[in-house]
Amino acid sequence: MPVQDEAPKSDDRRSLHLLVQQVQTPSGYAYRLIAYGGGDSYFAPEFQTIAAVLSRLRDAVPDLEVSPIVTDASTTSIIFSAEVHLTEAQRARLGLVPAPR
Repeated sequence: MPVQDEAPKSDDRRSLHLLVQQVQTPSGYAYRLIAYGGGDSYFAPEFQTIAAVLSRLRDAVPDLEVSPIVTDASTTSIIFSAEVHLTEAQRARLGLVPAPR
């Protein structure tokens, strides 16, 4: 019998650590969405604005608290981090693809 506090899990739901990394580029900054867990890593194409990252996160994982995200105007840094349970459909909506091994 499942524990009452435990969220129901579908067969394709994965527990992952989700990060948003701000990286310095020649034209300013870009934002990378990265997820890892269970020996697997996932990456999404770079986003050009923090608004685009937030929009994608809110669309794919509506119950995830993603604000406020504070950017650091001087460096490359992790600006968001959370433990999440994502389905395959949510990973696809985020644009996350498995990293090559």
